[in-house]
Amino acid sequence: NPGVDISTVRVKVFDSVQSTAYQIFDYADNILDVNSESNAFFFEEVEDERYEMFFGDGVLGKKLDSGNKIEVTYLVTNGDETNGAKSFTFNGIITDKFSNTGYAYNTTINPAATVAANGGAGIESISKIKFNAPKYFSTQDRAVTSADYAAIVRNIYPAISDVIIYGGEDAVPPEYGKVKISIKPTQASYLSSTTKKDIVDQLKKYMVASVTPEVIDPSILYIEVTSSVFYNSSVTTQRPEEIRDRILANINTYLGQSNVEKFNGKFRFSKFVSTIDGSDRSINSNDTTIMLRKDFFPQINSSSFYEVCYQNAFYKDCDGPTLMSSGFKVSEFPSYTVYFEDRDGVIALYRLDSLTSEKITLNDNIGSVDYEKGEVMLYDLTIIQGSYGDNRIEIRVKPELNDINASRELYLDVDVPKSKFTVYPE
Repeated sequence: NPGVDISTVRVKVFDSVQSTAYQIFDYADNILDVNSESNAFFFEEVEDERYEMFFGDGVLGKKLDSGNKIEVTYLVTNGDETNGAKSFTFNGIITDKFSNTGYAYNTTINPAATVAANGGAGIESISKIKFNAPKYFSTQDRAVTSADYAAIVRNIYPAISDVIIYGGEDAVPPEYGKVKISIKPTQASYLSSTTKKDIVDQLKKYMVASVTPEVIDPSILYIEVTSSVFYNSSVTTQRPEEIRDRILANINTYLGQSNVEKFNGKFRFSKFVSTIDGSDRSINSNDTTIMLRKDFFPQINSSSFYEVCYQNAFYKDCDGPTLMSSGFKVSEFPSYTVYFEDRDGVIALYRLDSLTSEKITLNDNIGSVDYEKGEVMLYDLTIIQGSYGDNRIEIRVKPELNDINASRELYLDVDVPKSKFTVYPE
């Protein structure tokens, strides 16, 4: 069948059609530990997204006898269609080992504690196979270099947008004896703790040195764009909305083909604004600015210290704040939605007057800003509710430079849906 998940294949080999005794055979993805007595089977992909199963020849894997019966069970998947599913209904029959039915069961599950399905992916494209296959082959089933780790991780968990590997000695602060693995999934921002543990467990059989692999979340740095675009209405019959759609399509094409949205990504402002100008021949110019955004998830109802790093210097504005947060609630002022901003390197907590929208300072020192390093520190803050349903809080800053760079676990993401493009005729 097309769409077979080969990790779910289970094989039983019976002595004959009438026999009830069987042996379990396991899938062997390499021949290093396979001998003449190994209960192993192998796969080879053939045409039309199908697999061919074959067994050993008595040298590599146990050879089957004439008359053996083979029972194969497996799951057929729909790729990424199930990603995000977290509500299920039992649709089956519970039996005991004697096939007796009629048992009561309790399927009450706390939805808040349920992790949504993730990691589903469609069949690999030819270009992706060409990219991954030689890298995985070069690992020779051992993880030594960062390239080895990256290739093996992609084989273990294919639904990856990008992955970066670096030694613990390069972390801040250094953690010697560790290998840091940061993964950006295709359909999500972060991996679940269950998926991280599974990746680490599967990696251990490839490791040849006394190092500890650690899968960490990517630190996603969002770039939000505000652009006013001016076009010559005398050379086109298109409306501003149509020009805007062409701009968005051209930007998405550029981002898909460039090295921006990835680890070690580089956002080049001049190339980005040129992409806007090149979206349609009627466009004369654009006036574009960017903001950097980090989303952080506080420890609810816990007094904590927070450090949010952008790895890019902030612009120090003498006339107004460089840093602004979305609204949230703290234990000291539970009745108000509060915000924070920087004031000469110090972070102040404030609320907005319900009538005048004037800023009313509640605490003039809840943290500090390092403009050169691009770091935000929040001290002893007890947050009881975030800005959104998942309790995240958004922090936006003005960068000192319009060219943005990422290193280590920092992942660049141009947030087109939250960007603003306004088109004006001239």
